Amino acid sequence: MVTLFDSLDIEVVWLIQLLVTLFGAVLFMQSGFDKIKHWHARELQLRALYEATPLAPWTQFLYPLIMVLELGTGIAATYGVIMLLTGVNTTSFLAMLMCTITTLLQFSGHRIAKNEAGAALRVPYFLVFIFGLYLFYR
Repeated sequence: MVTLFDSLDIEVVWLIQLLVTLFGAVLFMQSGFDKIKHWHARELQLRALYEATPLAPWTQFLYPLIMVLELGTGIAATYGVIMLLTGVNTTSFLAMLMCTITTLLQFSGHRIAKNEAGAALRVPYFLVFIFGLYLFYR
């Protein structure tokens, strides 16, 4: 039996690597640009989230850092997608690692703020990126 992937000569693992990397690119580019577009509102949200934590005095520095981290991760993942299309997956592996670390940092921030719902929303993303790392490593 000939499958669609056989007739297109596409390797399934490569396709999943591409899709997971593209997912990271879209997720973090959109989130970073959203933080730029809605700077004041998002910064106020972050201040409210951390007001009762030891991070409260640092929120004015954390917001730009989070934005740069998300945009950097999104750019790395976008570059990783381009490199995957050319047959090089080293860059994509590093981008996937950045996606995983960025998601873990977001998860940690929400846990520090005792925002369990916000932390729980990061878990599926983290699992997708861990799976992506596994696919690049194997």
